[in-house]
Amino acid sequence: MQETIQTNNPLYYQNFVEKKFISIRDVQEIILKDRQALFEWFNGDSAVYILGVTAGKCSLKSINKKNFDSLSSALSLYISDPNLLNENLQKYLSAAHDLYQLIFQDIDVPGGRIIISPDGKYLPVEALVTSLRPVTYFLEDHAVSYTYSARYLLNTFNASSSAYHETFMGIAPLKFAGLPDLKGSDQSLNKVESYFNNATSYIGNNASRNNFLNEFYKYRIIQLYTHATDSGSAGEPMIYFSDSALNLSDLLPEKKPATALIVLSACQTASGKVYSGEGVFSFNRSFAALGIPSSVSNLWRADDRSSYRITELFYQYLAGGMPVDVALQEAKKEFIKTSTLREYQLPYYWAAPILVGKTDKISIQKKQSWVGIAGIALLVSIVAGGWIVRRKKILRDQSHL
Repeated sequence: MQETIQTNNPLYYQNFVEKKFISIRDVQEIILKDRQALFEWFNGDSAVYILGVTAGKCSLKSINKKNFDSLSSALSLYISDPNLLNENLQKYLSAAHDLYQLIFQDIDVPGGRIIISPDGKYLPVEALVTSLRPVTYFLEDHAVSYTYSARYLLNTFNASSSAYHETFMGIAPLKFAGLPDLKGSDQSLNKVESYFNNATSYIGNNASRNNFLNEFYKYRIIQLYTHATDSGSAGEPMIYFSDSALNLSDLLPEKKPATALIVLSACQTASGKVYSGEGVFSFNRSFAALGIPSSVSNLWRADDRSSYRITELFYQYLAGGMPVDVALQEAKKEFIKTSTLREYQLPYYWAAPILVGKTDKISIQKKQSWVGIAGIALLVSIVAGGWIVRRKKILRDQSHL
């Protein structure tokens, strides 16, 4: 069985079967070369062990598992329900602050880019409260990403060497049988498209399961505005398209993807079955096994309007050349700062999307502004015209000598 996996999907074998260990020095010198810290935690019977690594220091501490589980459950309960969060905001803030202190107390947490490698379900670390007066979220000073393991981040995915060079593909079915419509997702997709060259979108009936499976591997970036569940009819994660659904097991590695990032703007796409010692098996992990190094997915049912806005801001920063984790952080911070509705400052509206995997900048062809191109062309013509006039004057003066 392991030989079959190694032959058909070597990347999955290297990360999730072979289990080679890496050294702390590898983490410090390679993974943290342009990042500030990595925190990894492991669940024991009665304790949770927190490993913290920065460029110049390594620490290990244990915390009470009962307290960790209790606070984590309270955090997840409040943050995933806007009404419950609004009614119990002080309880949430208290739990989020207590959990922050439980995990990071006595650990030097530098500001900047932080990697979290959890054992079990993902915890919305960005929504932890670092200070109660004034209320300050972890998001303010940290760009957070998650990884399946530290070793995963050492892989070279070579997506740029693919035979395909398309930039962006968007999916927006709009209507679903038995599920709410996603009104406005097509308009949001049009805004996102404006940042990229070679952009293709499948909207409405064209956003079919087969179109996705037949085309997605050609594109560097993929955006899906759709519905999903972490436990479909087959008991596994499922994404819905205009004509049918896609099960987690339907993703077969037949072709090497050119994809560097896939964004799943759908509810619970970061959820899945938790296997002891292995973590969560969800769509983002399945895409990683195909060789797609980064994914953005949601921890709970997302609010449509806030999801569209954060996604649009994210791509704006990404197209501007920011690393993926920093682009997501800046998008959330701008969303909070510029939202006219005060309720959008609650973490339910901005903390659901998380980044899992690689965080490097993505080399893409940005869409050029026609105004900018016209301006450059005009400048070139003026300079060229001036040179011609000057050249003619020089020749005329020489002829009179």
